[in-house]
Amino acid sequence: MMFGVALVTVTGLLAAAALGGNYRSVSRAGTAGCIGIAPLDSTMLIAMPLAVPAVAWPLILAATASAVRLAITARTLRPVLAG
Repeated sequence: MMFGVALVTVTGLLAAAALGGNYRSVSRAGTAGCIGIAPLDSTMLIAMPLAVPAVAWPLILAATASAVRLAITARTLRPVLAG
């Protein structure tokens, strides 16, 4: 349940950043959305193999995509937080 609420919240923040008109609100919503997606991806990478012990190819594919998304988020978020 909490994963669903977190996912909806992060999706809403990223949608607000994509559709917003004011630079400050877009910047804040985008940063908050990126910061929110990183722990969500990390938690899912840990929780899914524990919840589904029989590893199937869709789970491996999803974990790989999640790890790539996490790496891209970490790489792009560093300059945003620094500046």
